Amino acid sequence: MAPLIICPECGKKIVEDKKKIIIEKHKLLIVEGVEDQKFFDALLAQIDIDDIQVLGVGGKTQIKANLGVLKDDPRFVQRVNSIGIVRDADDNARNAFKSIQNALKSAGLPCPRKPMDTANGPPKVNVMILPGGEQKGTLEDLCLRSAVDDQAIFCVEAYFDCLDARGVSRPARDLIKAKTNVFLSSRADPTLRLGEAARKGYWPFNSPIFDNVKSFLRSL
Repeated sequence: MAPLIICPECGKKIVEDKKKIIIEKHKLLIVEGVEDQKFFDALLAQIDIDDIQVLGVGGKTQIKANLGVLKDDPRFVQRVNSIGIVRDADDNARNAFKSIQNALKSAGLPCPRKPMDTANGPPKVNVMILPGGEQKGTLEDLCLRSAVDDQAIFCVEAYFDCLDARGVSRPARDLIKAKTNVFLSSRADPTLRLGEAARKGYWPFNSPIFDNVKSFLRSL
């Protein structure tokens, strides 16, 4: 099966030429999509980690297929000694982790018993479900929590309160993503999405909200 890795620059799926997927480093971080890849690239740079290659796979449903493809690449066996996988909990953190366990087992890779618990390799494998613990949510939850002291957060909440007061329906889904977009509209460049915003330094990576994520990355 051809890989479904997403190009971080053009956002297109790479589905035809396996040679376009070049495993360059001994450590891989598998994330959901383009914006996640940009976010984690920015965070790794901020904490001076340069030995982890981040790969966005086009969504959580593509993790299983891509793990199988990557493992079959001869360069995987030759180079990779550590894998980290990050995905959102969404509505159920336990189910999100179980889906990763199933993907790892299907690919014949070591499978940790719980999130943040390293499975010995080779390669060693660790998994983080965001925002952390048994919490529901996504990477956007962490980002908004990190910006809680920003003056724009009050305005974000006021905006949605205003919608309620005027009987305007809030988004039926992904309210946190909607709030993230409203918050980012207050920055110098209001057009940026989550990952691009990380590259611009719009998320305060020095916030303790990101401490567990940093610890996870350092453990790889």
